[in-house]
Amino acid sequence: MLGEPFTKARNVIQTLEDNGYEAYFVGGSVRDYLLDVPIGDIDIATNAKPDEMLSLFERTVPVGIEHGTVLILDGDHEFEVTTYRVEGEYDDFRRPDSVEFVRDITLDLSRRDFTINAMAMNLDGDIIDPYGGQEHLLQKEIHTVGQPKDRFTEDALRMLRAVRFASQLNFEIAHDVNEAIKDYGSLINHVAVERIQVELFKMFKGVGLKQGLLSLETTQLYKSIPLFKEEHALLTRLNETVKNPIPFENVMIATLTLLSQEHDLNDWVRAYKLSNKLKKESLHLLNCYDEYRRNGINETLVYQLTADYFGHFVELVFIIDQVKIDPSKLTTLFEQLPIHTRSELAVSGHDIMSMFANEKKGPWIGEYLSNIEQLVLQNKLKNNRREIERQVKRWKEQESN
Repeated sequence: MLGEPFTKARNVIQTLEDNGYEAYFVGGSVRDYLLDVPIGDIDIATNAKPDEMLSLFERTVPVGIEHGTVLILDGDHEFEVTTYRVEGEYDDFRRPDSVEFVRDITLDLSRRDFTINAMAMNLDGDIIDPYGGQEHLLQKEIHTVGQPKDRFTEDALRMLRAVRFASQLNFEIAHDVNEAIKDYGSLINHVAVERIQVELFKMFKGVGLKQGLLSLETTQLYKSIPLFKEEHALLTRLNETVKNPIPFENVMIATLTLLSQEHDLNDWVRAYKLSNKLKKESLHLLNCYDEYRRNGINETLVYQLTADYFGHFVELVFIIDQVKIDPSKLTTLFEQLPIHTRSELAVSGHDIMSMFANEKKGPWIGEYLSNIEQLVLQNKLKNNRREIERQVKRWKEQESN
């Protein structure tokens, strides 16, 4: 009998089986169970059609009912359950023109991308494996279900998924699959860049990132991926520089920006349609790294970083410079700072303005605040309103003279 997290789906599968239907765990959860690695989302396949599922369960959401998928809510848990199906032609190299519901689990598994993802498992842990997925797990190889050409001309993103799985699982890509990606790699230009972005991010987070980067090179798929295809040497620099998985997306983008000789941060943001949040975080890391390269670890650096970014910064420095920084050193220095944010200054911009009632508002207020902030950080000025007021008035007198 299977344990967690599969037992959470017991009620759903039992209900389907009690009503005469089949139901199996499919896809990544089965693969990860056999590899004995942490299991993510659990997907279920059944020969019950969508309308039959809707009638069996009280709490459902028809999230993709036209493709056979129903979200079934059971207590605090939710599961995507999809009717067995086969797919029609792929005219856009991404999505099938039609789907047909079937009653045979083997037919359903035949439409999947790779053999290691084309297995099904029941509640007792019995495996249905018509395409040799278990053998390929033992061999640590990525094979397609059927001919690679057929799988990749159906859905071009599968080529990048092969590279991503090479990184995620630290597997090699089978020779025939590798050669097919060389032949059909240009088809990935038909795939939305947002989908490419997701797979690349997963690749960089993989425990076998070195294998993933090598696969990106040996398949020559990088020649069809935004920015990489314009700067072939970037992949070489990544292979030479990056030793471990990169768990943070802002560190990934900062790394790519620093290693690229032809593209800046804005190029990466535009090419991969990155969010404003990720752009802001990546820029912050790049600015802090620039401060570190100029002045080393000091009060200004840790203040600029803030404690939220210590782990990200340590990761970036190790990737680019192969220098290990002890995060506790940053934490200790940060805790000793006289202030931790500008809001902790004893004066505000309004306070400075009130000292000079006859002065017009302008950039000088922000400049004064920045100067005060730096002096306080360097312990050259006490964070005391009276002391700061004296300093500001001295500056004003010097300007007048």
